[in-house]
Amino acid sequence: MDAILKKNRLDKLFKRLGYSKLYSKGGCEVIAPVRKDKVISFEPIVKAADIAWDFANSVVPPKMLFFPQTEELFSYKGDDVSDRTPESKKRLVFALRPCDARSFAILDPLFTKDFNDPYYNLTLSDSP
Repeated sequence: MDAILKKNRLDKLFKRLGYSKLYSKGGCEVIAPVRKDKVISFEPIVKAADIAWDFANSVVPPKMLFFPQTEELFSYKGDDVSDRTPESKKRLVFALRPCDARSFAILDPLFTKDFNDPYYNLTLSDSP
């Protein structure tokens, strides 16, 4: 069964999915393309009206949500080394272009087959 969801009903959908500004209390963070100073990037949104619908490409690709340029993997003090536990954050990435969504299927085997990257896996599993 096909369905069409009108833009003016997105806020209601996000609420049903558990979205809340305080997503740490059981909801999820909604990330979508946002326009700031003529630049498109994928960022957390508060309401559906924040979504930029008319864009060809974003300056920062959505894969940066899963592959930050810098990430703390461990810390040390003297001889003591401690691993950083990956942060679990439920989120919904909304309004991806098909080519960006497909890129994750291509990248998955790199981080889940021969080498199991816990940071990638946790971030991806928390982003339906």
